[in-house]
Amino acid sequence: MKTKYRSMLSFFTFFLLFLSLVWCAETKAISDFVISWGAEKSDRGQLDEPFDAVVGPKGHLYVTDARQQKVLKFDPDGKFVLQWGDAKRFEKPTGITVSEDGFVYVSDYDNDHILKFKSDGTFIKQWGRSGEGEGEFDSPSGLAVDAAGNVYVTDLYNHRIQKFSGNKK
Repeated sequence: MKTKYRSMLSFFTFFLLFLSLVWCAETKAISDFVISWGAEKSDRGQLDEPFDAVVGPKGHLYVTDARQQKVLKFDPDGKFVLQWGDAKRFEKPTGITVSEDGFVYVSDYDNDHILKFKSDGTFIKQWGRSGEGEGEFDSPSGLAVDAAGNVYVTDLYNHRIQKFSGNKK
């Protein structure tokens, strides 16, 4: 009986060791530092108050910079591509998402609206205003878009998520 118990204990110990090694290998594989870019400057391509980031369908990284009131676009290697926005367009851009067809959606936290752009920064439309009703916001922040192009907005101080149809251009 002792031999069977020791065999089971040895197997169990080996199994736990194996699982811990697999877990450590997976943890290391997803946490290795690769690259960093941007600096606290207001120069083109630099970041001052990066708030949110998302990777688009072609691998470009889009970043909202709340202090500079801009959206910045980088290629997959971190090379600056372009930026758009200013105090006339944004008050405080926070959340950002990109649809499968490449449209960029940005939430403006202080202006209480959502803006839609082409991937080159061309403005398409905006919607929303301050309030508690349907399509109104009190500090919209996070954004998500599904495969059908529906846009989901976290409406922070109205304590809800709102969904908008992606069929409207």
